[in-house]
Amino acid sequence: MRTKNKILSLHSRRAERETLEMLTEKGIENAIFHWYSGGIKTLNDIANSGFFFSVNSAMIQSANGKKIIAEIPRELILTETDYPYIDNSNIADVHTYLSILWNVSTENVEQIK
Repeated sequence: MRTKNKILSLHSRRAERETLEMLTEKGIENAIFHWYSGGIKTLNDIANSGFFFSVNSAMIQSANGKKIIAEIPRELILTETDYPYIDNSNIADVHTYLSILWNVSTENVEQIK
């Protein structure tokens, strides 16, 4: 990479492990795994590398998505709309889901930075 002050948003579906290996090999430090759907072991390895995960309303609609969200460290979660694929009005549902999961107010979830 030419510069390390950029953030990559990655669509890594069915290639999560390979994507993590590439990031590590290239020395990339700032990346977001968009709508992660891979395995928990790889998720933990990604989290241990300090990369972020974006979550959206489609993820809270499925058992697998909920399982994944529950495993992501709180400080590595970024909420997203994935508009126009997913209606952007559903972001409040994601905040509500996270507030219940974490036992905090929705205002607290909205202020996480």
